[in-house]
Amino acid sequence: MLFQTAQSEIFLLIFSLLVPCGIVAMGVAGLVRGTAEGLDESAGKRFEKLLVVPAAFIVVGLIAAVAHVGYPAHIFDMANGFGMSPLSNEIVVAGCSAVVALVYWIIALAKHPSERFHRGFGVAVLVLGIFTAVMTGFAYMMPTIQTWNTPLAWIGQFFNACLGGSVLGALVLEISDVREKSATKVLAIAAMVAAAGAAVCVFAQGSVASGAMTSAGATLASSMGAYYGCAVAALVCMVAAVAAWLVPVRKGKANVASIAVALVLVAIALVLIRIDFYGIFLTVGII
Repeated sequence: MLFQTAQSEIFLLIFSLLVPCGIVAMGVAGLVRGTAEGLDESAGKRFEKLLVVPAAFIVVGLIAAVAHVGYPAHIFDMANGFGMSPLSNEIVVAGCSAVVALVYWIIALAKHPSERFHRGFGVAVLVLGIFTAVMTGFAYMMPTIQTWNTPLAWIGQFFNACLGGSVLGALVLEISDVREKSATKVLAIAAMVAAAGAAVCVFAQGSVASGAMTSAGATLASSMGAYYGCAVAALVCMVAAVAAWLVPVRKGKANVASIAVALVLVAIALVLIRIDFYGIFLTVGII
């Protein structure tokens, strides 16, 4: 039942993962690009081209959001409640943040701007990416869905975006040969902290869901075994991802292969975490 429930929200799962992670990744990459010293022109141009990777994450995520709504014009109707509805806030913030990120990529690709430009836009896009993740989490905090109506909804999204964005941004930088020694270590440590936070959130949310289902006498309580199975699998993937990335960084031997492996493992972990989140859907009154 856990997987069936999550499958029904597949487009939201894609949106809630790809858009925040893509925006954070672009912000992280831009910030590091703006602080890297002694960068040759070929590396800079390669970096600007490779920003297409996080840009693709963003675009695919937005397409998934449109597919979920069913008709593009509905998005504008849903955005009318901005400032009053968490869902409207999510739509407006995610849309505006995505536009800023994509404009940054297009200008960078066309104009080959200065380090100051990359640094400024990197900070702005990074902040917007984190804000998008938080607003996406707030949209799920509905009193009628007691298993989602907890701060863990937005805290978990924050850690998910930081984890996925850090690894994806680091991969873009490594392939581009845009390296800044201290930034490389900071990104690896940030990913480790985010992975720990994501793990705590998924297990804490499982505890909340288990209590809600038990108190409601819900038949969905049978899904909790699958929930914790996914949570443990996600934890194992995150630990392996951090090890694959952090160990080479500590030895000063970070490379594309190690970060790529970390990204694949993180992607699996984050998908499992979101499957868990959507799978514990429990509306007030259902027993």
